[in-house]
Amino acid sequence: MGRMAEAFGNDSLGLALLALAVLTGIINIAAGIINNFSVLLWAGAGFLGGAAIFALGDRLDSRMGLEHGFTRATIAGLSLPYTGYQLVAYYAYYRLSFGPLALIDKFIQGIFLILATTYLYKLVSKNSG
Repeated sequence: MGRMAEAFGNDSLGLALLALAVLTGIINIAAGIINNFSVLLWAGAGFLGGAAIFALGDRLDSRMGLEHGFTRATIAGLSLPYTGYQLVAYYAYYRLSFGPLALIDKFIQGIFLILATTYLYKLVSKNSG
């Protein structure tokens, strides 16, 4: 974890977002395998793929000549509708019949949405003033 902490520097919010995305990705993939439900596998893969791009954000920015933080801001912005859709789709399909794993996953996704919104708000505040 030393390398990852070094890549994020003082950005504990970004590191928390990364950890939550990886955690919900793993939960979705595990639930997809257990329940033989491929949609959850794809959802989990989306979270893990987004987490990988988010983690490599600074490297991608410098290699592609983008402004520092562009990739992470883009992934954080895209994660809001992606994660929000997960919550809405779960409710539409299952209503409020949460099993323990689903309850944990939806809680993690709710925290993720709050942190991603805060992350973007801080970026906008920092860059506008």
